[in-house]
Amino acid sequence: MLPVCGHLGGKEQMVKPTFERSVFVFNKAKKGIRKKSQRDIKMIGFLIPLLVALETADGILTYAAVGKNLVREANPAMQNIVGTGNFLVMKIAGALLCAFLLWTIHKRFPRITLISTSAIVIFYAVVLTWNLTILFV
Repeated sequence: MLPVCGHLGGKEQMVKPTFERSVFVFNKAKKGIRKKSQRDIKMIGFLIPLLVALETADGILTYAAVGKNLVREANPAMQNIVGTGNFLVMKIAGALLCAFLLWTIHKRFPRITLISTSAIVIFYAVVLTWNLTILFV
């Protein structure tokens, strides 16, 4: 493998040759290039499937609660289809689409994606807890 060199900012720098696949991200705050850490990749690999699971569980619980007339759907876009089988299909498809988009964005902006995915996971955990208290109380 040949060494990589190029214009990396104000100065020319030589990057050591490596046999691993390295992913570099431009970090504007530090005015340089930093290597994406394995911890970031492991965290997003944990958070995205967790997010899909929480969204799917939220859809199932919402479907059950609305079916028993315990609650009504607060999202005006979903109110008309929440009682049909299409609701679960759309909820799962939306969760998978979000997972794909977050994984794609993570390649370019790992920190922003980790923070936003963590916030969304916390939001869905609170929503799921709320739905569980309404359904089983």
